[in-house]
Amino acid sequence: MALAFVLGGPMYWACRLSDYLRPARLRGGVDDSDDEDGRPLWREVKEEPLDVRAYLERVGLADAWDQGSLTPDRRTLEALVRAHLDAIPFENLDVMSKLAIRLDLRRAFEKIVVRRRGGFCFEMNLLLGAVLLALGFDARYGLARVWRPEAPGSLASNAVDCASVRTDQTPAWGGAQAASHIIVHVRFPDGSSAIADVGFGEPPRVAAVAGSFHDGSHDFRITRRGPLHVLERKSRGAPGLQGIVSPPGTWEPRILFDTRTSRPRSHYEPGLAAVQDPKYDTIFTRSPFATRTRPDGVRVTLNGNTFKLTNGPEVLSSMRLATQEEYFACLSTNFNMSADAPDAALRTCAAIA
Repeated sequence: MALAFVLGGPMYWACRLSDYLRPARLRGGVDDSDDEDGRPLWREVKEEPLDVRAYLERVGLADAWDQGSLTPDRRTLEALVRAHLDAIPFENLDVMSKLAIRLDLRRAFEKIVVRRRGGFCFEMNLLLGAVLLALGFDARYGLARVWRPEAPGSLASNAVDCASVRTDQTPAWGGAQAASHIIVHVRFPDGSSAIADVGFGEPPRVAAVAGSFHDGSHDFRITRRGPLHVLERKSRGAPGLQGIVSPPGTWEPRILFDTRTSRPRSHYEPGLAAVQDPKYDTIFTRSPFATRTRPDGVRVTLNGNTFKLTNGPEVLSSMRLATQEEYFACLSTNFNMSADAPDAALRTCAAIA
C-alpha cells in the first residue's frame, strides 16, 4: 500500500504515549531509542553504497539532482513519493514466480532501478528509505499492519510488533500473521514528522497535516487507537486491491502503525516471509498483478491476463491479453517496465496469466 503525509509535531505524538510504550527517547514524534533485540535496520541501510542518481533517473528526477534542488525538506519528500508512484508499479511477479524476496537493498536496487521492474513495500520502501537517508533526510523504518477484511476483534496495544504477535489479536489486522508492511518515518528540523510509503499500492499521493486530507482522488484521515495510528480512506464505492467494496462514504482502514523506529532486521523478516506464504492467502500469492495510479487519477491494473483502466468505481476499459507478446507489451507501455528482454519472473507470469 504508497503515501507521504505529515503527521504533526511532537505534541501530537507524545500525548499519552508514555502510558503505552516502554521508556523511550522521543524526537519529532517517533520512538528513537535503541532496540534491545539488535541494530536498527535503518543504521544498516545507511552504511550501504547506493547510486542515488540512477534511482532518480528511474523516477524522472535526475535533472533536479543535477541542479542541486533536492534538499531534505517536505517539498522534496512529496516530489520523490509522487515521482516513484508515477514511474514504478506495485507488483508481485517475483512472488508468483516463486522467487523469494529478501530484505536486501542491493537486490531491490538491481531489480527496480537496473532491470526496471516494480515491487512491493519490503523492496520499494526499503529503497526509498535508503535514498532519503542518502539525500540527508532524518529517515527511519517502521513496521505496520495492513487491514484485512476478516471479522473484527479487540486491538492489543502491541498489535503492530511482529515479535509479540499473539493468536488472540484482531483478525482484521492479520491475526497470528506477522506484521507485513514496512513504512518510512521522516523527521524535519521544525520537529514535525511524516510517513513515506510507496509500497502499498493504493496510497495517498500528497503530503498533508494529521487529521483529514485529500489527495486529488480520495479523502484520507489518520485516527488514534491508544498508542497506535490508523490511516483510513473514504470509500468511493470502488473495489480495492483485495476486492472489497465498501459503501460510498465509509471510512476504510488501510494500515495500522506505531512510532517505533528502532526495530532490527529480525522484526521485519517474519512479515516478509508471511506475505510470500500461500497459507496466509494474501494478494501476493493469488494471481500475478501490476498496478499504479497515473497522475490523472486513473488506476492502471493488470491482474492475470485482464488489463483495466478505472477511475473510482467507473471501469473506463477492460481487455483480455491473448498472447505473451501482448502481456510484455502491456507491462512496457503501461507500467514503465523493461519487457524487451523479459526476465524469468515476467516469462513465468506471462505463462500463468
